[in-house]
Amino acid sequence: MVLSNKILQFNYVLKAFVAYIVIHYLELGISLEQKDGIEPLWTGWGPVIDAYTNPNQHNEITIGDMNLLYDEDKRIVDAVKQQIKSNPSIVLTPVDYANLDIPKPTKKRTNVPVLKYAPVVSCIRNSHLLPVFFGADPNHPAKHAKPADADAIGVKICGNYIPVTAGVNLKICKKAA
Repeated sequence: MVLSNKILQFNYVLKAFVAYIVIHYLELGISLEQKDGIEPLWTGWGPVIDAYTNPNQHNEITIGDMNLLYDEDKRIVDAVKQQIKSNPSIVLTPVDYANLDIPKPTKKRTNVPVLKYAPVVSCIRNSHLLPVFFGADPNHPAKHAKPADADAIGVKICGNYIPVTAGVNLKICKKAA
């Protein structure tokens, strides 16, 4: 008997969601009619999940019933979550986020300020058309300063074609500031 993990996880989400909405519907901006429409979701879910998880009743009919009910209930739950999230007059607490299974919004990353020094940039590997660069602080070369949630930091490169003629030495100079 193979059971769907998403349906089993949704079982616990739905139980906590409905119970929390029934108790806190006023603070969450849910109308009485909506609360009364959400409350039967859990009572209707019970017999179907019981048949779905019972080895003696688990067959194509109970799987189909479970999938249909899951799709309908998930659509309703997601719509209510979106309604709660998009209401600017509601400030959600960490308990609200946990019981309603709403992901807490992450802070937007801002641009990194311009450095007051020129970093040392070295090409550490150059496979075919895929160079890998390493940038470091020239004053503290062993320091690895990268935001905790960043996997890598990009390096912007500007390439320019310079035609080389025979007998001419080219020198690349820094632009005077």
